[in-house]
Amino acid sequence: MIRFLITGLVRDRTRSLFPAVTVIAGVMLTVFLQTYLKGINSNMSDASSAFSTGHLKLVSRAAAKEGEQASNELAMNNVAPLLEQVRQQFPQLIWTPRIRFAGLLDIPDDKGLTKAQAPIFGFGVDLLGDRESERGVAQRTRGIEQKLCQEP
Repeated sequence: MIRFLITGLVRDRTRSLFPAVTVIAGVMLTVFLQTYLKGINSNMSDASSAFSTGHLKLVSRAAAKEGEQASNELAMNNVAPLLEQVRQQFPQLIWTPRIRFAGLLDIPDDKGLTKAQAPIFGFGVDLLGDRESERGVAQRTRGIEQKLCQEP
């Protein structure tokens, strides 16, 4: 039966070439897009775990009381002395300052009235700093994850 099907495909190439090329292209596109999206999703989760919050988080008492809904008014200013203090007390941990903010974007029309609105959020990342910068945190976190995955 299989021999009969193969001889039929080879005998009339005009009827078999286009469907075969279509199936091959569809499978290649599906596999490529699936692996591409899986890689993006994995990369986003790695970046989120490295940049959003770590295992420990220092906040003011008022911000701790508000939790994730804390406003920017409760953020800590001039954290350099505090960072030096916790780095000396706990040198095995990585301490980096971070800021997150959110708001409502208002796009006005010619008269100044609201034309459109959208929620926005941002996250400050220091990619140009020294070894304690966010880039270093991401690289060290990735290295620790690789070591943990290799251990039995």
